[in-house]
Amino acid sequence: MGESQQTVLGIDVGGTKILIGRITRDGLSSECKRYPMDRSTQDSALKSIWQAVDSYIADTQHLPQPVMAGLGLVGKVDSERGVWVSAVNIPIRHSVEIAKEFQERYDLNAALANDVHAATIAEMRLGAGQQWSNFVYINVGTGIAAGIVNNRQLLLGSNFSAGEIGHMIVGSEEVRCKCGQTGCLEMLASGGDMIAHVKKIAPDYPSSTLQPYIQSGVLSVKHIFQAAQSGDALSEDMTKQAVKSLGQAIINISVMLDTEGIILGGGLFQNEWFYEQLLKYVQDHSGLFAKSAKNLQLSTLDPKNVGLLGAGCVAWRKHEQQLKVRSLNL
Repeated sequence: MGESQQTVLGIDVGGTKILIGRITRDGLSSECKRYPMDRSTQDSALKSIWQAVDSYIADTQHLPQPVMAGLGLVGKVDSERGVWVSAVNIPIRHSVEIAKEFQERYDLNAALANDVHAATIAEMRLGAGQQWSNFVYINVGTGIAAGIVNNRQLLLGSNFSAGEIGHMIVGSEEVRCKCGQTGCLEMLASGGDMIAHVKKIAPDYPSSTLQPYIQSGVLSVKHIFQAAQSGDALSEDMTKQAVKSLGQAIINISVMLDTEGIILGGGLFQNEWFYEQLLKYVQDHSGLFAKSAKNLQLSTLDPKNVGLLGAGCVAWRKHEQQLKVRSLNL
């Protein structure tokens, strides 16, 4: 099989689903399948992963063997040792040597990365990050996190928590986060927490146009943004809070890291109006030392597929590193 036909197995492990697909060297995906995730316990979550991979391999056994597998995982990941250290959204309380077990189960080498770090690697390899040596990728969806790239190297941190900007304190001490702190960015600007907060304070806004969506249980961030554009008070308050807190975080990151640029990805930036509000806030409030905050770019990668693509890029990066080492040892 020629190099152009080779693929890796991308495995995107999320809190509600597992996506698996074949990823080519140039980022094309195929044979993508979705599987359920049971995150009630650590054992059930791991069982979900193995069942998904078992099923996928059985369904695609007619295809050529992938050269490697890549897993994008929530929480703390020790990529060097192939260990899933811990996670909150999926209850990983005891570290798991998941790369070793993957090799034993499927006779296939596996590379691991935190899911947002994996997306950042995809940005470096295939997206807007190709143009810069130093940048930050910020993902805003159900939660908020970032990947920090310095001299084309992804920063992991001494405790594998570099980029957990969702827990930067930017807001009021009245809002307590699941991490134990108060005023965390994620509680003020992530899609999941915006929806939760709207539901909580909705009784104070009985005439809000969001009430039907809340009552029927279908409220989404899209509804909040649409209502804000129409002048709904509840939606306007939530959106202004999200824009201000996220804008402050972007400016702080720019001042601290002095990057060349900042890439914004994730579900919330599917809404052009929200992005324009955020861009205006950042441009209006950036000072002398926040130059990269004015160089914001939207990710060109599909937010629905970036986790899977990122997992594939993690595998390709590891595979290419191994090939390089082998060639030097010849």
